[in-house]
Amino acid sequence: MRYYAAWALGMIGDRRSVRPLIDTLLTDENPTVQDWAASALGEIRDPDAVEPLIEALLNPDAGVRRNSALALGYIGDSRAVETLLNCLWDDDPWVRGGAANALGRIGARRAVQPLIELLADREDWVQGSAAVALGMLKAAEAVDALLAVLSGDGLWARYNAAWALGQLGDRRAVPALNAVSQTGDIFLKRRATEALEKLGN
Repeated sequence: MRYYAAWALGMIGDRRSVRPLIDTLLTDENPTVQDWAASALGEIRDPDAVEPLIEALLNPDAGVRRNSALALGYIGDSRAVETLLNCLWDDDPWVRGGAANALGRIGARRAVQPLIELLADREDWVQGSAAVALGMLKAAEAVDALLAVLSGDGLWARYNAAWALGQLGDRRAVPALNAVSQTGDIFLKRRATEALEKLGN
């Protein structure tokens, strides 16, 4: 029941609930409850939650770390950047992906090169999250690496690489996007077509 209470507080968005949620995040013995507290703090987006969420990035539970990373991305406070960069190399792929997403949302240009490196991660989810972050950051230097992902095997990674290439506006991506738009998964084709429209095709 406690995790439902945490979820409800986040949906309500009442800033008076921030302190109880922080206490839950840092002290509850149930990781599922801590997960929900982190998510709720991300929904409320109060800057007072930034330091506790940074602390929670060191939690032994991967779900707590991931939801804390995502919450920090929603809040968008640059104080979290250093610790989130470290989380890009977490043992858990969901944490790596959550940290990548958060760095993109925060607008952390310092993260561009690490995110490009993360495009070579063994996990499709992580590659896709890094691609989205690079698109959010308008990282023109990532075009070649994103084209490599677009021609790879991971469907989620390719889907998000197509989106990111559309955001970057570099017409070198047109031939590869054209090829993808004509074959393969229907959702990938749609995403490639949308990217081509962004590029003026």
